[in-house]
Amino acid sequence: PEIVENEKGLLIDFKIISARLNYEQAAPKLEVNFGEVKPNASVVAWYQMTSSLQGIFYNFNGSFEYLTPLGDPRLSILESLTFHSLVRVVRDTINSDNIPDFLTTENILAEEADDGYPDTLHSSFLDRQFPVSSITPLNATMSEIQLVD
Repeated sequence: PEIVENEKGLLIDFKIISARLNYEQAAPKLEVNFGEVKPNASVVAWYQMTSSLQGIFYNFNGSFEYLTPLGDPRLSILESLTFHSLVRVVRDTINSDNIPDFLTTENILAEEADDGYPDTLHSSFLDRQFPVSSITPLNATMSEIQLVD
């Protein structure tokens, strides 16, 4: 991530406190072995981390590596790697496939994104995205609303 503002030049410490592959615990590190992913299937790795300073992450980057059973990386079945600003991990109960789904804010820099409400549901079922609208009491803020699991 890019550090946008750190006026006092303080050192920042990041620590991954948990990692999951779908809903199963994995070793708390960035490198996660996805194992065999079947055609048209989704597998999700997600992480929780702490930071010694409060802030927002911008300009993410990452990579993936795929090797065929013969060790050839040129025939990769993986097409892309994308990042989204996570609001909450959820379960799409209509299209449940026992893989985590995510509520996200797609344009974190947009003025309307400052309200903390998600605008997209990323469903692992067939890798679909759905627009989300928030219905809240008048003058309520995200911190005043209790989320139900």
